[in-house]
Amino acid sequence: MSSNIVSRIDNAPKGASGMRAGARQYAQAVNRYLNSGRTDADYQNLCNGVIDCTIDDYCAACRHTPSIVSFNDRGIEFLFDTVTDRTLLVFGQTQATAPNSRDNNYHKQFPRRDGHEKGHAFAHAQGGFEGGPNYFFQRAALNRRLSAKGHLWRDIETHLAANPGSFAFVRLIYPRNASADIPSEVEYGLVADQGQFRSVIFCNR
Repeated sequence: MSSNIVSRIDNAPKGASGMRAGARQYAQAVNRYLNSGRTDADYQNLCNGVIDCTIDDYCAACRHTPSIVSFNDRGIEFLFDTVTDRTLLVFGQTQATAPNSRDNNYHKQFPRRDGHEKGHAFAHAQGGFEGGPNYFFQRAALNRRLSAKGHLWRDIETHLAANPGSFAFVRLIYPRNASADIPSEVEYGLVADQGQFRSVIFCNR
């Protein structure tokens, strides 16, 4: 799986299957990173490019004035709107995780919502942790291998878990001009094998 995630993304059915290509707005930041020496400063520039695109798109879709804060949870970065209590972006370099280290008791206590499951933006196996900002209400068809989009979502998670140190981000996209706390779409982006960048936008409806 780790060796062919780029071809899996490229060959995944789009459109009616609830997936569409992303990445265009990040191309400049990613290309600068991939063509650079990939120093700490280059990596920060990549992160800043993804952050800027996320904030621009979110603010353009809001009917309120957001208050966006950033914070780090054990090496994973978050953007969060404190006005609506919505996570906008989860990003960073994936981390190796010890087997059987997920806090299942905490996970079980996360509030339920009809028709949705407790989804991780960054999966535990790739360095994400149990905690409110890393959770979102996720359709079962996307969270599990119940559809073409669910298969690809899981394939990306599997690749990132097997390749610690990979850059990845998950952007939660909310309905335009609404205060809903359930994202209508979720974008997964990653720098994969041999420095190739890909992103996919998944329908969460």
